[in-house]
Amino acid sequence: MKKFLLPLLLIGLFGCRKSGNPTPGLSGKYSLYKEVDTTYNPTDLLVETLTGDTAYFNYGTPNLEIIPNTIGGYNATYLADTLTFVSNISGYETGEGYSAPSHFSYSLAAGFFDDGNNFINDTTSLAFKLTRINPTTIKLLVEGKNGTVVVDRNASYYRKL
Repeated sequence: MKKFLLPLLLIGLFGCRKSGNPTPGLSGKYSLYKEVDTTYNPTDLLVETLTGDTAYFNYGTPNLEIIPNTIGGYNATYLADTLTFVSNISGYETGEGYSAPSHFSYSLAAGFFDDGNNFINDTTSLAFKLTRINPTTIKLLVEGKNGTVVVDRNASYYRKL
């Protein structure tokens, strides 16, 4: 009897292992809630939220200036942007300015994001990097590059709905 139980035990222990690790991904909808833009100078930041915006001049230096930008009738509808992840490699973006969903591909493990918009003009290209900040927040970093020189940097923060 022991001769039959040992092979069954070994098959049970080693025969049912999963092969490989699943690729990490995102699922569901994430809504844009904050943007940070370097404007034209890497030490000057413009932080835009659903309630207004604030300029930070000389960021990272002892001469930091913080200036709330009060805008009469501020309308943050352009921040009404949503990323919907339908698998661990693809999704679509909807929001203000989109007549139809814009499809994208991504890899959370590699930080890769591609929505097909890789050029602003003939000399400036865009590079995207997607990272998970915590279980409910992601950041999409977009760098405008002229050759290898970064000329603009914009970070969009999305929260899971």
